[in-house]
Amino acid sequence: MKILKARYLLAVLLIVITAIVVHLLRYDSQYDNTAAIEAIHKIPLRIASWIGRDVHLDKRIYEILDTNAIIHRTYLSDNGDQVFLSIVHYADAKVDFHGPEGCLGGSGIEAEKRVETIVISTMAGKQDIDIAEIITDDNGSKTLVYYFFKVGDFTGQNYIQVRMNVAVNKLTKGDSSCSLIRISTPINFENSVDARATLLSFLSDLFPAIEQIL
Repeated sequence: MKILKARYLLAVLLIVITAIVVHLLRYDSQYDNTAAIEAIHKIPLRIASWIGRDVHLDKRIYEILDTNAIIHRTYLSDNGDQVFLSIVHYADAKVDFHGPEGCLGGSGIEAEKRVETIVISTMAGKQDIDIAEIITDDNGSKTLVYYFFKVGDFTGQNYIQVRMNVAVNKLTKGDSSCSLIRISTPINFENSVDARATLLSFLSDLFPAIEQIL
């Protein structure tokens, strides 16, 4: 009898704990993201030698992504290099937040993905960051894409780590914010080496703003 009672109490306790965790991790689609919009637009238009210009987004994109905290910009450097920057920020992120390659495949654009480890100078010193590298092919027009997520102190492309950090931050800090950072540049004459150098140069200049703002 005592064993059955102990098992019953344990089962009730597990149900209560599960209910609490589910409640804490729930996603509220009605949250006010005014602060998130203000924060993300602090990413400067002038970054080192790069000059940015905002690109118009159709209202439908904001509805699909379920946030208005979005940056969509073209940056040009003094030597003529061009980089396209997209940042999608959620003040209250869904744990099933996903990357852009699924959308690319759905639109019929061929995409080849691999994981690349890069070294970035951060406020804490040099840091290795795993990013996703994608080469897209849209009817012969190729583009090199880098993307990664920032969730609190975590920066990287691993979905499992992204989900875990969103959940842990929400439980321990009450902060479930998450950002997707995507940069891209055209690949000219099959020269992906120059394209990689361009993206790494831009990312090195951009990263301090990402650390401080997001």
